[in-house]
Amino acid sequence: MLYGEGAKAFLRLQEEIIKQSDDHTIFAWPITAHDEPGLPADSPDAFATCARMEAMTSRKGRSPYSLTNRGLSIVLTATPFMTDTYLVRLECVDRHILVEEEEGKQMRLGMFLRRLDEDDQFIRVRHNGNTFSQAKASFWDEDTWRKTMTGRPVQPMQVYVRQKLPTNNP
Repeated sequence: MLYGEGAKAFLRLQEEIIKQSDDHTIFAWPITAHDEPGLPADSPDAFATCARMEAMTSRKGRSPYSLTNRGLSIVLTATPFMTDTYLVRLECVDRHILVEEEEGKQMRLGMFLRRLDEDDQFIRVRHNGNTFSQAKASFWDEDTWRKTMTGRPVQPMQVYVRQKLPTNNP
């Protein structure tokens, strides 16, 4: 921790973790306030309810991601959900919300991102009060999605997730 760094120390810690790991559980914390639109959490308190988050293994590896001047740059499997909102897949699961009959099935956590007016920049949002949606891994298969849902594409998408909302200067 650097002298006078304050809250930025936790963001810097997460940046160092991101440099060493491709584990998506670092992004799997619930939004509790309107001022938390980024993927890195503002404080350790954000992880208070995350004890049951579990990373999913990947045979192919995941695309690298990093913090940039435009936000956290990451490629996520995504599908349009509403007008300017996407449901994106995280490679992790919340064991707390699994029901017994689903315990043996492969599940994935989905997170809602809203596109900002600035190109491909996004912020995290809630939908119906929920930060996440959890579904079977097959839900994310493009053919399954087209047959059972809206027919919208499921595809990898490069996004930049802003840490803070942009301020409108008059």
